[in-house]
Amino acid sequence: MFKGYCFIEKDGQYCPPVDLKDANEVYSYVTLQKKLFPEVRITDESDFCVVHALDGKVVFPLEWVALEKMMEEKMAVMNTKKASAPTETAKQYSHQDCNMDSSKI
Repeated sequence: MFKGYCFIEKDGQYCPPVDLKDANEVYSYVTLQKKLFPEVRITDESDFCVVHALDGKVVFPLEWVALEKMMEEKMAVMNTKKASAPTETAKQYSHQDCNMDSSKI
């Protein structure tokens, strides 16, 4: 059992804790809440911090930091490929395919 805390401001006031039953719930909770709150902490049954996120980024544990960095890099590569690839519409209709008679314009 874990508890999730969302801080309204860093090291300040926080919302009531949320009970999280397993690692999957912890991951889902952190992934969502880190986008909404400046600080998110997850503690175990002994009240030790097991996950910590600041300003939208996981800062602890280091394995999660590395995983998040790897996922961001993959997304950047995917976005670059999408931006550089012509769309289907652009492939179908190029400038040369236009059969307009410019004298009628």
